[in-house]
Amino acid sequence: MKANHPPLMGCEDFAYYAEQIPGMFWFLGIRPPEAKDYPHNHHAKFDFNDDAVTIGIEMHCEIARRFASLWGK
Repeated sequence: MKANHPPLMGCEDFAYYAEQIPGMFWFLGIRPPEAKDYPHNHHAKFDFNDDAVTIGIEMHCEIARRFASLWGK
């Protein structure tokens, strides 16, 4: 799968956690397919798209399924 979002330097503390325990950070697209624009998560008009929850759960499960063997090393 090719990411359609360029890498960016966010303002997250996640990098400090990942220094201690290997991890990753990924974005879950939540803009509905019919929406041309969608407010960012800190915008006053932001409304979480509940349909994205299923995709997020599936992604977590697939990551766990594929990489569980690596976590034991």
